[in-house]
Amino acid sequence: MHDRLLSMTHLVVTAVVLLSFVICSCNKTEKKSAPDPILTVQLLLDLYNLKGKKPDDRTEHQKKKDIDKAALAKLILDTDAEDEFITDIYIGFILGSLAQNQERLFVTRQGKTAKIAAGRTKVILNLKNNAWKINLAASVPPEFKQKAFAEKIRYKNAKAHTPRI
Repeated sequence: MHDRLLSMTHLVVTAVVLLSFVICSCNKTEKKSAPDPILTVQLLLDLYNLKGKKPDDRTEHQKKKDIDKAALAKLILDTDAEDEFITDIYIGFILGSLAQNQERLFVTRQGKTAKIAAGRTKVILNLKNNAWKINLAASVPPEFKQKAFAEKIRYKNAKAHTPRI
């Protein structure tokens, strides 16, 4: 009887150990396959030649380089929510904050939303189709949005009053 009880105890312990290994390896696999929101930021900085650099560190050639719009659309959730002028200003705002603070970005995640603190700016990312994308509408503060629209009006007015040669 004692041998049988010992054998049953050994079997239960072995099953528990094996089950914990299975659960542990499943969690590791899940974590490995889950994307990291900071990767989106790094790809965005790289796309604009800002990875490891401050905005003023780029050459004129790097500043004027055309940006791959398809690559950008993979990183930004709402590139078509506003017109191109406003979207570019919003991206510039986010990009400047990320570039200036890239050595000290703090990430928090809750479900399918991530927040990256870049100085005083909170960049919001949403998980969509297994990829983190920056949500411009949620990341750009309302007071900056007002300034962007005012800048667009100034630009249109200046363009309308510029003599053509």
